[in-house]
Amino acid sequence: MTITNNVKIAVEQSSGVVPEAALVEAGANKQEAVPVTMTGIADNPDWTYSATAEDNGTAGNLDGQPGLTYSGPATNHFRVNIKNFDTIEHAITAPEASDKAVMAIYKNSEVIDFADEGFTAHASEIAVEFNIDTVAVLQEGDVLRVGMNFTGEVDGDLDLAPGEISIT
Repeated sequence: MTITNNVKIAVEQSSGVVPEAALVEAGANKQEAVPVTMTGIADNPDWTYSATAEDNGTAGNLDGQPGLTYSGPATNHFRVNIKNFDTIEHAITAPEASDKAVMAIYKNSEVIDFADEGFTAHASEIAVEFNIDTVAVLQEGDVLRVGMNFTGEVDGDLDLAPGEISIT
């Protein structure tokens, strides 16, 4: 038996850094995207970074916040892996027992997946390391974001150490 019409598929990996960031005054929004510095983006025309990315379709809470806009073919599946994304200072103003935060991956303004630590209290001086490994299904024009999701009465600052991101 002979195999004919076979095509070799190459997987391109884009990698980068989620840089140190200070999230300020999450307030009623309870979600905030952080900038992502991708080293492979310049070589991959399917991704465009914007500090004010616009959601594809209906605007959500993160519309106009940092994100990577996907311009490649529709209905592509991507493995998004983030590791070593740490909270370094738990400076939530007057923390309440219900004040918690978690890192999340967003498609436009909708959560795709939450990090492994889940919603974690940030009233102590203990650093919390968030990691996430998930699959995103994107259409042309969708925005992929990394951000924090807050619960409780959070209305203050939360500093984040740099983390690593890869998209394959």
